[in-house]
Amino acid sequence: MNYVVGSGPAGVACAHALVSRGVPVTMLDAGVEMEPDLRRVLATMSGQAPADWDAGDRARIKRPTEISDRAIPLKAAYGSLFPYQHAAQRLRFDTNGVDAAPSFARGGFSNVWGATVLPYLARDISDWPIAVADLTPHYAAIACLMTLSERRDRLSAQFPLFTKVGRALEPSRQAAALMRDLEANADVLEADGWRFGYSRLAVAVPGAARGCVYCGMCLYGCPYGFIYNSNATLDQLRRSDCFSYTPGVVVTRVDERGGAVRIQCESRQSGESLRFVGDRVFLAAGTFNTTAVLLASLDAFDAPVTMQDSQLFLVPTVRYRGVPAVTDEHLFTLSQIFVQLDAPALSTRTLFVQVYTYNDWYVEAIRRRVGPLYPLAKPWVNAVLARLIVCQGYLPSDLSPRITATLRKTADGHTLSLEAQPNRASQSAISHVVAALRRHRRELRAVALTPLMEVGAPGRGYHTGGSFPMRDRPGPFESDRWGRPQGFERVHVVDASVFPSIPAGPITFSVMANAHRIGSAAADG
Repeated sequence: MNYVVGSGPAGVACAHALVSRGVPVTMLDAGVEMEPDLRRVLATMSGQAPADWDAGDRARIKRPTEISDRAIPLKAAYGSLFPYQHAAQRLRFDTNGVDAAPSFARGGFSNVWGATVLPYLARDISDWPIAVADLTPHYAAIACLMTLSERRDRLSAQFPLFTKVGRALEPSRQAAALMRDLEANADVLEADGWRFGYSRLAVAVPGAARGCVYCGMCLYGCPYGFIYNSNATLDQLRRSDCFSYTPGVVVTRVDERGGAVRIQCESRQSGESLRFVGDRVFLAAGTFNTTAVLLASLDAFDAPVTMQDSQLFLVPTVRYRGVPAVTDEHLFTLSQIFVQLDAPALSTRTLFVQVYTYNDWYVEAIRRRVGPLYPLAKPWVNAVLARLIVCQGYLPSDLSPRITATLRKTADGHTLSLEAQPNRASQSAISHVVAALRRHRRELRAVALTPLMEVGAPGRGYHTGGSFPMRDRPGPFESDRWGRPQGFERVHVVDASVFPSIPAGPITFSVMANAHRIGSAAADG
């Protein structure tokens, strides 16, 4: 029996590769699910048109979940923080300058991800022991598990399309207007290292089957389930005779003995000790959980390992011309446009920006800043909303802060200590992006509001990994090209913990492709 630990994107991708080749798989998963009352609300809403939704049900899934001073609030799923709950009961985290959390949820962080999909470029993984060509067939396999919104545009020269039909979501009116300006000035922008196109998203597109209804609820969670969630693939796997799912299990340690792997676990509910024995185990518990399991398995307490991160930052930007009645538009509210930026003076790797147009989060953000004056400022607010877009930037890990992770013993268990390690290059890289936005304000017909820029702490973008990076010749706390840490033959790490570096672009698609690659190789033996 082969075991896969975790039901997030990496776990289901690896399991799919194994099961599709007839290899028996048992998935061990903490398996936290959303609250029953919330499931009932979604069941009702998914059977209705948006116009028929009950106001109370709509308010329930838009319910604020966090009141804090975070620069970038924690993203909820349908008004619930269930993706982040219960993990601290089994593994404590001590953070210093790091803003991140593990997930014990069924489906992991696919419950709250932004659905952006884009393969990596060769130059962005030049330090990996595998090439883009090694990932390409697995990108295609993962694309078959999703419904993708993608179109042939200026990004297609560098990034292949993975669907034959090429259906795409209709952009918002703000996005379409911005794209017209980008296209009109493409020669100037491309000469300065810009590459742009509409976002590629793992979202069901209206067409032959049901798809997006442009209800504007994307950032809260799609009531119809049109945004890809690894639970959909998990449900598909559970229909196979080769697959079984065991929830409520928290893996704490793995050991190899006598040609087998022993997996030590605890019941999530009771804390009771559990053990499983198998031929191989594939760790896909998320980079923080996986790192803790590996350090415990190696008895590497008080031994720091370095994690790579992709710095996240947000730049509010105001367009010269607004879009009338933007608050009434039927639209999707995920990323609308992708922009890649070259910064050869800083790095050989690319920088990445996702552009978001109107969503009602902006209203709340402005309300909080204006305070009691909001009713008086409402006419001004509407004018701002008609012009406001947000550029969400990411840096590659060589330009981002790092995180030192250290597992420490405590009287009643373990604590994973996470400490931020600043990188002087980060501010220069963020300044480069801001300068590019300013330099091309005429082409963009927009002004970046740099005083309102927010920079996330390390880990905040959840593009984190690299604690046991793949190497051609792995040393201590490193893995081979099949995700096997030094000292292991039957333990494979298939989440971002094995990424040698973190490119600036979307991470989930590549995490899944790499997990599928490792699972396929193990199955083919």
